Amino acid sequence: MSGASHSAAPGVRRQRRRPGENRAGLIVAGTIEFGLHGYAGAQTSAIAVRAGVSQPNVYANFSSKRDLFLACVRELDATAGSLPRGAAGGAAGDATGVDVRDPEQFSSDAALLLFQAVAAARDPALSPELGELLSGLRSRLGAKFDGVLSDAAAILLD
Repeated sequence: MSGASHSAAPGVRRQRRRPGENRAGLIVAGTIEFGLHGYAGAQTSAIAVRAGVSQPNVYANFSSKRDLFLACVRELDATAGSLPRGAAGGAAGDATGVDVRDPEQFSSDAALLLFQAVAAARDPALSPELGELLSGLRSRLGAKFDGVLSDAAAILLD
């Protein structure tokens, strides 16, 4: 797809984005694309289209596909990172009030990304950083980690 398909009517300029908006959009789009297609199968061109930016913008914000993938997993980790270690029940959750330890509330996009991150964990290009991120997520999510992975597998099979 060409970048022209994202612009407004001819002669009308799109509103300028705020600093960091493209990067945040790429992380959201990357979470979806990596979740659906895995690290190896996701394409930066598809991520750019989903984020509504040109492909060179991907590399203006991230030095590589690897760095974008790890940024997506870090974002997932940051959301789960708001949970106290070993928290049991209660209102532990992210800023939206979602208890990310509950597979019912864990977004399908986040669950799919976690599933694909586990699948990619042995890729030498992603080790050891991805392994450390997943270890922290597993620690924070506890038994719910396996439930989220199971739910993600079910989504992919449907």
